Amino acid sequence: MTSDPTMLIEKLGLTTPLIGLYDLPAGLEVENSVSPPPNSRVCTFAFYRQWLKGTHLLLTDESFGCGGAAFALFQKETRPREAFLDFLVEEEGLMANRERMNEWIERPKCFTSAHERISIGPLRDTLSPWLRSVTLFVTPDQLGALVYGRAYFQRVGDTPAMIVAPFGSGCGQLIQCFSDLSRPEAVIGSDLAMRKYLPQCLMAVSVTLPFFEELCDLGPASFLYKKFWAELKETRAREDQSTHNTGPILGA
Repeated sequence: MTSDPTMLIEKLGLTTPLIGLYDLPAGLEVENSVSPPPNSRVCTFAFYRQWLKGTHLLLTDESFGCGGAAFALFQKETRPREAFLDFLVEEEGLMANRERMNEWIERPKCFTSAHERISIGPLRDTLSPWLRSVTLFVTPDQLGALVYGRAYFQRVGDTPAMIVAPFGSGCGQLIQCFSDLSRPEAVIGSDLAMRKYLPQCLMAVSVTLPFFEELCDLGPASFLYKKFWAELKETRAREDQSTHNTGPILGA
């Protein structure tokens, strides 16, 4: 990947690192990395604060944290299918019945790890050959800008823009909820189990590499440098200043 996100980060006003999902070959060293504790069921997004510090989460088909990550990233079921359905349908109530849940489990997948070794963390040039998706942590305003960014290069008749909020686990929404990794697509992370690890004001939006390249190509002629976006940022800055001066409005 040769795209430089420096200007995108600056113009969007992103305050958190861009997070890459890398499919790594065995033996490749990943500096400043951690792995889930053995036999734990820790959520991938429980490592969010460590990502902010530059740390990578290293996952394998033997050390993956929760069963959702094992299934989403390595197609590995950590419990019998009936027990899996019991948990998803009966215990957590995620779909109306077991048949529908099982159909979702059996759906075609767009990604299979080539190396059974996944690293998730801030973008690193040294790992670029193995990058598979990029995740941005954005406010609702910044999400609106991503929608504009997807439309910017489109023509009437092009394949419809794909910015969706599909059902799935948070780790699956990093990579498995795309329909085609070779197309510009974005997935809004909506998993309730992972949301508790993120600040309330931020959403995880994962994008394919073609979409990321388009975003990085937004230049001075684009909306990021024009009035609509500038006025919106100015409005938010005034609101932040007002809240800082007066404190929060009770009941708001």
